[in-house]
Amino acid sequence: MNYGIYPLTCAKYEQTRVKTIMGTWAKDHLGVVTFLGDRHVETPQGQVLQMDCMDPKDAHPPLTDNPYEDAPHKIFNAFRTLADSENDWLFFCDDDTYVKVPLLEEYIRKIESAFGKEHVAVWGNNMLGNYEKDRSLVYPSGGAGYLVNRATLQKVRPFLDTVERSTPDSWGDVMLGFAMRSANISIIDDEVFFDLSFEDEWKEWQWSQGEVNKTPAISYHYMTPEKMISLHKLLDNKPAWI
Repeated sequence: MNYGIYPLTCAKYEQTRVKTIMGTWAKDHLGVVTFLGDRHVETPQGQVLQMDCMDPKDAHPPLTDNPYEDAPHKIFNAFRTLADSENDWLFFCDDDTYVKVPLLEEYIRKIESAFGKEHVAVWGNNMLGNYEKDRSLVYPSGGAGYLVNRATLQKVRPFLDTVERSTPDSWGDVMLGFAMRSANISIIDDEVFFDLSFEDEWKEWQWSQGEVNKTPAISYHYMTPEKMISLHKLLDNKPAWI
């Protein structure tokens, strides 16, 4: 199985979120994790730890004066480059996402067995109804993370150059939804990627008396470095639930 994990980050968080990821869930899987950032970083052995996703700077959508607003520029540049990647599967997430890598590997094997490597789709948390300007827009939660294959990136790539900006802010996942709509790419939501923290997952399970979040998720979002370290220590003790 050939796959990669690509957390989106920026220079501001290299010493906090990036270091925390490398010391927790990515620690035993550094060979498959590459950050999407503002500059190129590699090991002395030549392994790329972080891609410079600011270049080309004239790519669509245009750069702004606000680093947060430039997230779509970076993720779209990553899509363009990684569409020619050697990886069959690519998982994109944020730098405050915790990923249970062994569960992700199991999931990739499952969908590869069911769909093969060429089935064009996005596997993720379906955010249908959440974009206020267009409640009909289907897009995956970038924070929960989403999985694609190389064929999907190759199909969406030609549509990235004309995507409109989301409003009031430029959200990369919403703008991916625009491109997916133009490319006629669907989303498959197996309810395995969670767009909130593990604490929220547990609360929802309790409130619903076990009707939602029936199995622990592969990923969690809004994980501060402190929460990430805490969860990682907890998982090392192999608890029954998470």
